[in-house]
Amino acid sequence: MLGPARQIVKTARGRYDGRLRVGLNSGPGGNPFNELECGKFYARAMSSWGLLIASQGQVVDGPRGLLGFRPRWQPADHRSFFTAPEGWGLFSQQRAAQTQSERIEVRYGQLRLRELVFALPATGLQPKATVTAGGQPVPVTVTATGADVRLTAAAPFVVPAGSDVRVEMGW
Repeated sequence: MLGPARQIVKTARGRYDGRLRVGLNSGPGGNPFNELECGKFYARAMSSWGLLIASQGQVVDGPRGLLGFRPRWQPADHRSFFTAPEGWGLFSQQRAAQTQSERIEVRYGQLRLRELVFALPATGLQPKATVTAGGQPVPVTVTATGADVRLTAAAPFVVPAGSDVRVEMGW
């Protein structure tokens, strides 16, 4: 329901343009950023964060070393900012005829990974995958269930800032 979600956000944002709203129950001094729909007191940033997570379909479990993305917004050509327990960066996904490429760039901190999860464009595909971290191959076991593909490394690995994880899949 991307269309209705975007319309709701646009409508709520349209009501809060940064002007003081004295006397309108908008908090101390007519706070221009106190959106009643978001529980008051600067919750708007966190409500927007939920839209990012939903659009990119992020899956994260830090202790397990699990990170994944199932983009719902522009899955054939997707780019979005992501955060993880120990770092943040940029995720991108490209789809072509029978291939899909993922890139997870670590811009700050690090990622401790053991398992990656991505969504394929259709169910029943049997992908083959190669994974590199910092340009070095990472041996993985590939498991496809429905439209999900899980890439599980034999051992945990760390990806530092300034490096990336690249996944190339074909079916």
